[in-house]
Amino acid sequence: MIVPMKKVTMLCLDSDQAQAVSTLQDMGLIHIEPLQPPENSDVAAIRARRETIGVARAILLTWVDPQAKQPPPFPTPSLDEKMDRIRLLDAEQRELKIQIEAVRTEIARWEPFGHFDLGQIQALAHHGVRVKLLFIPGKKTPVFPDSVQALLIKQTSDGGFFAVAALDDHPLIGMEYPLPTRSLRDLEAHHVQLHQRLTGIVTELRAWSYLLPQLDRLLAETEDQVLFEDARAGMKTAGRIACLKGYCPGDALPPLSHTAATKGWAIRVEDPQESDPVPTLIRNPAWIRPIRFLFELIGVVPGYNEVDISAAFLGFYSLFFAMLVGDAGYGALFLIITLIVKVKVKTVPKDLIRLLLVLSGGTIIWGVLTGSYFGIAHLPGPLADLRIKWLSDEGHLMQLCFLIGSIHLTLAHIWNLFRAWRQPALLAQIGWIGLIWTMYFMAGNMILDKTLPGFLLPLFISSLVLVILFMTPLKSMKTEWYNHIMLPLSVINAFGDVVSYVRLFAVGSAGAAISIAFNQMAVGDGIHSWASGVSAVIILFLAHSLNIILCALAVIVHGVRLNTLEFSGHLGMQWTGMPYAPLARRSATPPALKSVPS
Repeated sequence: MIVPMKKVTMLCLDSDQAQAVSTLQDMGLIHIEPLQPPENSDVAAIRARRETIGVARAILLTWVDPQAKQPPPFPTPSLDEKMDRIRLLDAEQRELKIQIEAVRTEIARWEPFGHFDLGQIQALAHHGVRVKLLFIPGKKTPVFPDSVQALLIKQTSDGGFFAVAALDDHPLIGMEYPLPTRSLRDLEAHHVQLHQRLTGIVTELRAWSYLLPQLDRLLAETEDQVLFEDARAGMKTAGRIACLKGYCPGDALPPLSHTAATKGWAIRVEDPQESDPVPTLIRNPAWIRPIRFLFELIGVVPGYNEVDISAAFLGFYSLFFAMLVGDAGYGALFLIITLIVKVKVKTVPKDLIRLLLVLSGGTIIWGVLTGSYFGIAHLPGPLADLRIKWLSDEGHLMQLCFLIGSIHLTLAHIWNLFRAWRQPALLAQIGWIGLIWTMYFMAGNMILDKTLPGFLLPLFISSLVLVILFMTPLKSMKTEWYNHIMLPLSVINAFGDVVSYVRLFAVGSAGAAISIAFNQMAVGDGIHSWASGVSAVIILFLAHSLNIILCALAVIVHGVRLNTLEFSGHLGMQWTGMPYAPLARRSATPPALKSVPS
């Protein structure tokens, strides 16, 4: 559920401003809304320092060495100098990589001509003998004039590399290479030197990774300072009074009011207005919380005045995931990997593990009901007996997809119906529900050749009339009249939305077809030797790995879309929310009372 918020305005003495912000940061309750742009020299300086620390930390994370415990033997006494050193080393190693690539390209250019002395070529030029380096296409050695001395250095399938010497400037067929400024031996030596320097830099950066815990603590402290200064700079002052504004969960008001009374602050608590930028805080039971990870991953937050669809999202997304993957074998594989990760990797978010357990379990159940196990065509008796034969028919599966879509979209309008309780708009939602089921029967008729029921036309007309009459309140008709102009398109879109759920069948069937095809390719004629067995294992591994990747992409694209677009569109959600981010502390030291270490 979306937690009800209260708008809080707090007044304190200007002299107590820093202490008040620090106390609020300790409490971690108020989402600050700046009353003025929080920009001043202190904020800019601390943000710059946060950036510096973050860059140094990111560099060390790239070169982290778990064994690095002692500082490297370099004269860098302060942390600031150490971070400067780390940034300089990182910039140098990036430049070295560019130089190494350029030298490698130059070596590849001159390698076919072998090692030669540029000094000797220059000396010959002083005596009138011109030396040219040529590439002449073709496998046959060309005929040169008698006055020209030619040496074939390397022959390839494309042509030959020649060194040609002559007293006169003879026109020759082929591509001439301008003489290099450095010999191949010099280039190779320079290449070795660059690599040695790069190795030294990497070794030093890995040694510096012992600083990571210190930088983590410092970054948290600096982040606290940024939040502190942002909050303080965003306050308005009038004479000796400072004012702060923000939003607080309604159930957190008692401790806030007690602290205000203790500290001598004046606070005003009121319900937010519809136009206020109220942050969204969602609290749900433990069984719903796994979907929170997916919301954070795709970056969607419902608006404060919208609804929390976490439970519906989790239920339908699990169903969509199961149908899109559609294979009990894959589901079992996902489950095993999830359990291994849960045991071995302690840093994985718990919500992710729980979500994967739910999705894996749902996929296994759907795969068992449809008889899908790694695309195996002929199942053993016990597994075949668990299959529901009705689901083996493509027409039935498509009809089921239309039914799921209609139920999903109907749920959205039922939600709207309760939100519009005792208002005329309630009747418009009833009309939309009738239109959704009209589109369900139309989809069955047009795609599956199902017979239309006799009540369909009266249902469509009565539903359309309800929508036309009650979709827009009379007081809003002047500003929302265009909704009636767009109504025909909305009705057509409703049909498209119902039909769009057929993607659950299409993607799932495509994945199954890929599995069956590759299984046939690998073991269709049987395995008659070790070589055929090894090749079959390789084909099966690569094919099913590819299919799993495609399934994952399909789930991200289609499973998320059906919830965030089709369902949310009928619900009227725009996902314009701002997450509740209260002024809080990440470190232990109050930012108003500390200095940043160097």
